[in-house]
Amino acid sequence: MKPNEAIVEEIAASFPDRVKNAKFYHGRGCPDCNFTGYKSRIALFEIMILDDAIRSMVVRQRPANEIKQRAVEHGLVTLRKDGWSRVLDGMTSIDEEVRVAHKTDAPSGPTT
Repeated sequence: MKPNEAIVEEIAASFPDRVKNAKFYHGRGCPDCNFTGYKSRIALFEIMILDDAIRSMVVRQRPANEIKQRAVEHGLVTLRKDGWSRVLDGMTSIDEEVRVAHKTDAPSGPTT
């Protein structure tokens, strides 16, 4: 089954070099996995390093989208992006990633 083009475009935005020849899997299910299509669990991670700039933003009670934008600019890998990496590694399916790591709006630019 070919994945939705919008999903492939979203993955390509984060991993342009890996999408072209990517193989996407879909769980079929069997008695061993109780017909879920998955035999184990993996974790997705989103870890924000609290540097001085982000700490200051939190103390000044800046909006969450500003804090997230700063974190992404300085290396934060979002839950969604970590999930796409696991999809491309063949560790999970697009369906499962979409179910677990909901799409959020892209962090916006600075506000005044």
